[in-house]
This record gives sequence, structure tokens and C-alpha cells, in this order.
Amino acid sequence: SDPTREISILQTAGFDRFLIRQSEAIRMAYIVHTADIHFDSPFGAVFDRRKAELRRSEQRAAFSKTIDLASNADMLIMAGDIFDSENVSLETINFMKRKFSEIPNVKVFIAAGNHDPYTIDSVYASEDFGDNVHVFSIEPERIVLDEIGVAVYGISFSSPHVEEPLLKRFNGLEFDPDLTNVLVMHGEVVSRGAGSDYNPIYPEFIEEFPFDYAALGHVHSFSGINKFVSSKNRREIYAAYPGVPEPRNFGECGEKGVIAGNIKAGDSDLKFVRICRRCFRNISVDITGTGDNQRIYELILSEIEKYDKDDIFRIDLTGTFDEDFTPDLASLSEQLKDAAFYLEIEDGSDASLNYLNYKDETGLRGVFVRMMMERLERAKDEDEKRLVNKAIAYGLGALSGGE
Repeated sequence: SDPTREISILQTAGFDRFLIRQSEAIRMAYIVHTADIHFDSPFGAVFDRRKAELRRSEQRAAFSKTIDLASNADMLIMAGDIFDSENVSLETINFMKRKFSEIPNVKVFIAAGNHDPYTIDSVYASEDFGDNVHVFSIEPERIVLDEIGVAVYGISFSSPHVEEPLLKRFNGLEFDPDLTNVLVMHGEVVSRGAGSDYNPIYPEFIEEFPFDYAALGHVHSFSGINKFVSSKNRREIYAAYPGVPEPRNFGECGEKGVIAGNIKAGDSDLKFVRICRRCFRNISVDITGTGDNQRIYELILSEIEKYDKDDIFRIDLTGTFDEDFTPDLASLSEQLKDAAFYLEIEDGSDASLNYLNYKDETGLRGVFVRMMMERLERAKDEDEKRLVNKAIAYGLGALSGGE
């Protein structure tokens, strides 16, 4: 009836080490896992200067949200490409130090990636981010957190390209089955034999090591929480990529965030948590049968209204339209400029062409069609054919008095 007295009796009987190990193994650790922040990204490839500066601020705001989420966690894990390059601004360094100081009781573990490798000249080697922050070196390391029964293993990239699997270097490293074993590493999961310039991670390798959770970085989309089974102790292994916390371009569409939840030996309860301020959206709009720009405007507007107005849109016009009509992209963009934070339109549609009707004409239109038909015959693939067909549409439109 008195748990304290029972523990005291067991300790007297020599079971104190057993009790400590059992306590560590049962204890669940709460973690927050992020990666691929790419601080100091230029953002200029998509946005003008003003909006690029705003997006950089929003990128930092996303990290502030991550820190807030981690404030009650046992560990904050950062799995590489924290910086977009080895050239890191002083403002970013000061910002990160301040944020880490806000969670002094949370252990922060960082493994450098291909964009921000660990070198003697890197920010990781020259800066002190705080007593609660540990940056893994280019050799395998093992840090044991006795108070929560967790062993954290990690390794950093030493250069932008790593062709040999870094997991090979963990052979012979001590693993304690009574602890929760966590891996922090940047790399690319590929099938055996496929190879990669970014630390190939073979699923078979993950199964060979008794990690309970592999916190990975490199892939910019949330991977889901993947489950493997250890080939050594049959314990379940969980592995995941959180993706980028704040997207930077149209290659990073959809909701972005971090992974958070509880882990312990052979078990986990991890979930994706949205962090991003805005989402990139690629949307196709079928304009088949339309003959005026106002109708296209209405179709686009009805699609983007399904999402948040603060999102970032690329509209791809698809389908076919009559050959005597050409969408006015400049006018459409101007009409829609206030409908979203940012919007761009790409014309992937095709004119409904009956250009064979003109091939025997003796005038300029006939010469143009015959020349373009020869181009079509020489086209190497469908993309080139599509481009030539679009050229025919614009050319015939111009020759018929259109814009």
C-alpha cells in the first residue's frame, strides 16, 4: 500500500538498478522534430523584393511556433539543412540563439545536412548556441539522457555530397535495449543499389539498427510515420521526414509543419502539426469551351476561393479553346492580383485548331502553317509538339488580326 516503502525494500534487496532501468524504459519522451528550415533562403525566384522579405520573416515566425511547441517537450530534434547555405547571416544566428535560450530545459539536437555541412569554418563549429544545444559532429555520437531513459545518436554531413551510407559508421556502437534509442540524421531513403549523393539510407539498414525512432531530414514533404521491424530484436522502428516547416516555392506545395508526440522503446504516438503561415498551391483550371477572358476569370476565382486567400497560387490553364480566341494572361493577372497573396498564371491550354484548312493557301498564312507542320514532324516528344501547337495558335491568331 506504500509504494515508497516497497521501492525501498526492493532497493535494499539489490534491485535498485533494475528499478531504474524499468523506469527509464517505461517513460515516454515528448519530442518535436523539424528539418529543412533553410534559413536565409532568398525567396527571390518567386517573389518581388518586398514579398521576399515578408516570406523570410514568416519563415522565422514558423520557427518561433516550433519553439513554442517544443517549450514543454523533452527534446527538439533538427535533422539538417537548417540553413540554406554555409553563408549564414548574423541576424539569423542571433535569432536562433535567442529562441534556444527561451527553452533552456529542452535538449536540442542538430545534425548538419548537405546545404549546411559541418566543417571547421561552418557556423556549427564557430558559434555557441547554448548549453541546451548539441550539434553532432561528422563522426557517430551517442548522448544518453538518463533522466528520460533516451539515447540519442547522430551524425552530420561533412560536405555537400555524401555517397557512402553514414549508417555504416554506426556499426559497433553500443545500443541499450532498456533505453529508447533515437537517430538524428539527414539523408535520402532509397532502395538498395539505387545510390544517392545525399547519404543513401536503405530500409534494410534501418531494420539492422535497433533505433526506436529515426528522425530524418532532406525530403521537403511530410513522409507519414513509417514503421519498420528491427531484424535484431523484433522491436518496432518508426522513421519519418517532417518536411519543410515554411514552404519556399511551388515544389513545396501543401501544408507544411513539424512532427510532435511521444516516443518510447518499441512504441510511438507521433503526429504532423501544421506550422506554416502560407501554402503553395498548384491548381489546374479547365477552360475548354470558353470564348472570353471574363469567363476564365470567374473559373479561376471559383477555384482559389476554395483555399485560404493568404495562400500562394500557380494557375495552370488546361483544355482547348476556339482558334479565334487567345486568353489574355496579363489582363487576367491584373484582375486577380488582390484575390490572393500571390498568383501567377501559366497557359497550358491548346487552341482547337483546324490548321489543315490553311495549308494549301498561297498567302502568308499558308506559308506559316506549312512551315509549322514541318516543325511538328520533327518534334522529339509530346512537350515539343505541345509547344509547336501553341505557336500555331498564336501565329494564326496574329495573322487573322488578333493580338
